[in-house]
Amino acid sequence: MTTKKLTKLLALYLPYILLGLVATNFGEAWRLAEGKELGDKIMSMMGTIPVAFANPLPSLYPLDLLVGLCCGAGLRLAVYLRGKNAKKYRHGMEYGSARWGTAKDIEPFMAPKFADNIILTQTERLMMSNRPPDPKNARNKNVLVVGGSGSGKTRFWLKPNLLQCHSSYVVTDPKGTIVLELGMILFALIYDKSQIHIGTVLYQIVYSTCVDLFANCHIYSTYKWINFLIMLLGVVLFAVGTGLYASASLGRGSYEAVTFALAEKNHWQIKFVRMALDILVVVTGVLFGGKFGVCTLITVIISGPIIQFVNAKAKQVLKI
Repeated sequence: MTTKKLTKLLALYLPYILLGLVATNFGEAWRLAEGKELGDKIMSMMGTIPVAFANPLPSLYPLDLLVGLCCGAGLRLAVYLRGKNAKKYRHGMEYGSARWGTAKDIEPFMAPKFADNIILTQTERLMMSNRPPDPKNARNKNVLVVGGSGSGKTRFWLKPNLLQCHSSYVVTDPKGTIVLELGMILFALIYDKSQIHIGTVLYQIVYSTCVDLFANCHIYSTYKWINFLIMLLGVVLFAVGTGLYASASLGRGSYEAVTFALAEKNHWQIKFVRMALDILVVVTGVLFGGKFGVCTLITVIISGPIIQFVNAKAKQVLKI
C-alpha cells in the first residue's frame, strides 16, 4: 500500500478511532458504577464518569476496549448507511453532471388535464391530486413566488391560477384590484361562459403590462386645455381599443366580460350597460374614500358609446 493511500485511509478512519478511544473511558465508568438494576447503574455512573476521565489516556481493560470498538464501528456504520441511502445523491454519476430539466422530467408530476394543475411556468405545471398513479410523484403544493414590485407575481402567477377555478381560494388583496378583476371574471364565467377565452388571459397580461410601462410616462403642459386634450385622447384610444379587441369574440377582460355578458344575455345596448357599471364603480369608489374629477365623468359618458360603435363597425368589416 502506497503512502498516499495509507494517509487517505488514516484520515478517513481517524475520527472513528479517536471516538472509540474516548469511549473506552465511558466503558470504564460503566464498569466502576455500582448497582444491579439498570436505573441504579446509570445513576451511579454519573459519579464514576469524572473518575474515569481523571486519566486522559484511554482505558486498556478488555471490556472497555470492546465498548470503544463498538462505538467507533457503530458511528462508521451509521455514516456509511446515511451516505448510501441519501435520496439527494445520484449514485454512479460524477459531479458536474447537472443539466437543465426537460419536458420529460416534469411530465410525471403533471396531470393530463390542464385544469387539474397548478400553473408554475408556461411549460411546467404541478398536479393538484395528492394521489398520483405513482406515489413517489406526490409533491407538496406550496409555491413561493419571489419578485420585486411590478415583476409580475400577480399578473403571471396568481391570476392564471385563480382562473383555473379548481379549488377554494383565500387571497389577501391589499390593492383591492384582484377582487374587482377576478370577481367579475368569475361572474361572467357563471353567467355567460362564452365571454371567457384566451383573450381573457391575454387582456390581464397585456393590460397590466402596459399600465406598468406607462405609469411613469406623464405628459403635462402648463395649459389646461392641452392637458384636457391629452386626457380626452387617452380615453378615446382606450375605448376604441376595447371595442376592437372585444369584437374578435375570443374572450374579454374582466370588466368587458361583465358588460357584454349582461348586454348580450338581456339584449341591452352595450353603451347603457357600460355607463351603468361605470357609475356603480365610481359611486362605490367615492364611498370608500376615492376621488373623481373631469376625467372620471368624461370616461363614464363617452366610453360606452364609443365601445359600442367601434365593436359594431369592426364586426361589420370583419363579418363576424
